Amino acid sequence: MTLTRTKSGLQNLHILKGVDLVVYTEGGEQRTFTKEEVLAGAGHQKSVDIRFWKQMFARFLPGKNVKFLSVGSCTSLNKIALDIAEGDLKNVCVAMDRDYSAFWGNRVEHRQIVRTRTYSWENELFQTDVVFRAFEQLVMGPIYLLDP
Repeated sequence: MTLTRTKSGLQNLHILKGVDLVVYTEGGEQRTFTKEEVLAGAGHQKSVDIRFWKQMFARFLPGKNVKFLSVGSCTSLNKIALDIAEGDLKNVCVAMDRDYSAFWGNRVEHRQIVRTRTYSWENELFQTDVVFRAFEQLVMGPIYLLDP
């Protein structure tokens, strides 16, 4: 027997998990879950996307106890985002890459839908100034670039 949650069950999942907020992200180890599978409780516990978003939430919402689940591609996230925008989900957040959703005209805007500033979280990290600052912290000193 498979337990399936309704949208209101998803709304109350934070109570079952003992957290303030449940955040769904892209990514995942091996597969993408459908919205129906997510409603049934599916989601990866670990992914590189979760590692990125966990740091963002810790930085910008430091007092919140958050549970992260990655569901794979943004297709399922977009369906959850529509439920959020319709006002059906209060303790649920979707965190995703900006990608091309505005170009295709299917971007859903809501304060519980969080996107990267650039195309993807990888683009957020792999910028010259970010890489140099991280390297400087590792080597404990400034980097001096020499022109060839």
